[in-house]
Amino acid sequence: MSLTVPGRRDAVHQIRIGPARAALLILALTLTAACGSTPPPAPTSPPPAAKPVATTGATGAGGAQPTVAGGAVASPAVKPTVSTAPSPAAAAKPSAPSKPLTKVVVNTSGSSLLYSNLYIAKYRGFFEQERLDAELIELAGAPQATQAVLAGSSLLAVTPINAAIDAVQRNQPIVVVGAGVN
Repeated sequence: MSLTVPGRRDAVHQIRIGPARAALLILALTLTAACGSTPPPAPTSPPPAAKPVATTGATGAGGAQPTVAGGAVASPAVKPTVSTAPSPAAAAKPSAPSKPLTKVVVNTSGSSLLYSNLYIAKYRGFFEQERLDAELIELAGAPQATQAVLAGSSLLAVTPINAAIDAVQRNQPIVVVGAGVN
């Protein structure tokens, strides 16, 4: 990628990104695009109704007797109790259904340390945290990985840029998200 400095037409500076950073950038952009956040679902049931609260009501003699919220006098033998057990409404509430994982096929153009970040993300569960079921496939080279994307059998390919340039020169519909230079 070239960048011209403003004010000087003859000065050109090269920006270089290593292959590991390029692969990490591609992975980050892919995950960002694939994992658009959605708001949490709205509750489907109203909150549970409040239980009657004991209050004190004044009697004619100035003494206080406990009464229930409806105004009836509570029995002195009834003592309030505190329970740590979940209420029946809370116990019957179903847990939110988890979304199924989205299947994602990622092609690489061989086995190399360049692709180690993809395998680390897979085996540490980072894809699953983002609700992705990532299948990493090693193909024989960059042209095969690029053709798999063009054929629709793969969402993306992490390959050297030359395969994408060749596809663009053949007027193939491909989008390059990032590129690296060795």
